[in-house]
Amino acid sequence: MVWPTRFKCSPTPLASWPSRRHEQGIRSSIRWLLSSAHRRACPSCRNRPKSIRAVSLRFVARMVSTCWDRRPRRDPRPMSWVNTAPADNRDDRLGRSSSGGIGKTVGMKHALTIPPYGELSDPAALVELAVAAEQSGWDAVFVWDHVLRRPDDPQEAADAWVAMAAMAVATERVRLGPMVTPITRRRPIKLARECTTLDHLSGGRLTLGLGLGVDTTRELSAFGEVVDARERGARLDEGVELLCQMWSGEEVDFHGEHFMADRVTVLPRPVQQPRIPMWFAARGKARKPVRRAARYDGLYPIEVEEADLRSMLDVVVEERGSLDGFDVIVEPTDELPYRLLEELGITWAIMGPAPGDPAAFDMANTAPAEVFGID
Repeated sequence: MVWPTRFKCSPTPLASWPSRRHEQGIRSSIRWLLSSAHRRACPSCRNRPKSIRAVSLRFVARMVSTCWDRRPRRDPRPMSWVNTAPADNRDDRLGRSSSGGIGKTVGMKHALTIPPYGELSDPAALVELAVAAEQSGWDAVFVWDHVLRRPDDPQEAADAWVAMAAMAVATERVRLGPMVTPITRRRPIKLARECTTLDHLSGGRLTLGLGLGVDTTRELSAFGEVVDARERGARLDEGVELLCQMWSGEEVDFHGEHFMADRVTVLPRPVQQPRIPMWFAARGKARKPVRRAARYDGLYPIEVEEADLRSMLDVVVEERGSLDGFDVIVEPTDELPYRLLEELGITWAIMGPAPGDPAAFDMANTAPAEVFGID
């Protein structure tokens, strides 16, 4: 049997598919990929863990049933090309505006954000969503990172980081990341390793969303984590500084109030240099989170009103001099319509279903222009 080129180990997709395929043939190809004989025969897979090569048969069957062969062709460049340009091309790779300030965006990117609860707690379903979103034209798929949804109403939930690893293997173009991860309940070395591994696994497509976290669902206090907002802020600042040092590939000798790293070198470095881009969440009228975000790569205002958004942008410009090379991520609302966000220079429009809403599949299979109501 001649195996379809798409299912060989070359990262370059087949330029043209056969006009018709049968599910049975696809399943046979997948079984070959998962077989020990294939692993022995293929140099690129010989030393690769089986979990990295695994592809869900259910996922493949769904792709076939939705006429995947009639969908737009993927980028013919190898996956290793994605987002690995030199650091001076970073703005182009991340889709940022480089034209200088409010009202001068080159066009917004579109992100789908997924709450992994209820029906969406199935990791295979999250992978399907990511693939569907990529093929529908979305630019990023982000996943909520909470350990509890509602203590009074327990729900099934998926781990965001494990799910993103599976999504990274199944996709080639969309950016991935948590929105958002609070360092308050993480160990910096563990988070640094996870980020670097996911950045390599995705070919440099990780965006790290960070924030203070919230305790409205007791996801901090229920496990003995820090609840005080000031201390969480101090831990966030210290943790981010330590993350950046560990990603440098140089020896780290860091002794802070909350975290430490005693003369250690953390390798490998991330694919993206000088570091993995970091976006910071902010809400309300507090300015310190906005100033923190301005020191890095992006601001994610949550449930923001127009006046507060404009004020946040002013703070960023005050701190940085302009919005050049800086991302601002906002969900369009009736008060903040898509066109207004464009005028303000917002670089990313984000939207997602309610937790556990199966309509997420419809959203992922719909072009962003239709979802956002763009003319």
